[in-house]
Amino acid sequence: MKTNQLESEIKALSMIKQQKESMLNGLLAQRTELAYKSKSLILGKHLIVEVSQQNLETFCKRVEALATMAIQNIFERQFEFKIIIEQKRGKTECRSAIFEDGYEYEPKDELGGGMLPILGFVLRLILWSKEYPRKRPVFVLDEPFKGAIGNEDNLLKKTMSTLRTLNNELGIQLIIISHMDELEDFADNTIRVSYQNGQSIIQGDDYV
Repeated sequence: MKTNQLESEIKALSMIKQQKESMLNGLLAQRTELAYKSKSLILGKHLIVEVSQQNLETFCKRVEALATMAIQNIFERQFEFKIIIEQKRGKTECRSAIFEDGYEYEPKDELGGGMLPILGFVLRLILWSKEYPRKRPVFVLDEPFKGAIGNEDNLLKKTMSTLRTLNNELGIQLIIISHMDELEDFADNTIRVSYQNGQSIIQGDDYV
């Protein structure tokens, strides 16, 4: 084989080698960039999880404080409402519980029928206050505590007093439709509607 031919082949192989080295360097650079992006994504994910956890804990503490205040005022016992955050099957789950002196109650079975509807209503108000964008601050309630308060005058007074505290705390307006005459004592304005001779008769502060 002639010398010129050998030199030409060596030159061609050298060019191929340079091309391969250039491709390898490019792949190594891409690998480094992907590794950096992967690390950044992992760090970002951890940051999002941490911030979400902090927001969840802040939210839970706010709900716990308001709900605890409500049930303590109404039932005059040292109840504590807790939101328990648990990790199950790789997901964050929450459950609510009521404690007193370290003992966890089952409200439905151990605290009678009055606790659940009152607590449920209080939680509805609190959760509404956390909505964004927030809906209009008006709740229309039709016999909200029917079967829960009954004729227990003291419990009614404490419940309505607690609702007024929540009204001021959360900035809401309640319109309550009820047959309970006792509620008039707690209302800012009262409208009576009766049905006579096939017509609805309206009487109240703004009606004659």
